[in-house]
Amino acid sequence: MCEDLRRAVVESEQRVAPLRISFDALARSFAQRGRELDQLKTERYLSHQELHRLRYSHAAYAKELALLRAERDLLCRNRQAQLIHFINFVLGLSPSVELANDKRRREQ
Repeated sequence: MCEDLRRAVVESEQRVAPLRISFDALARSFAQRGRELDQLKTERYLSHQELHRLRYSHAAYAKELALLRAERDLLCRNRQAQLIHFINFVLGLSPSVELANDKRRREQ
């Protein structure tokens, strides 16, 4: 009877061995998938941070560009006013005519 019991235990171990190997392989596969998922989460987080940094940088550049354009427009208007004043001076127009011309230009 002891011998039968030992034989049954050995046979059970032999039948369970492939299942144990399969289970170990499955456990390793799950662990690998978990590591890959963690790596993807890390990469996504870093990409999100980079995207946020780029958006902030883009907004700052857009604001700076708007300020430069406003400054350019102001300088152009200033230059035009100086040129008109010079032309009126050369043509000998009175300051009242110049003021009327300035008012008309502003209305346009």
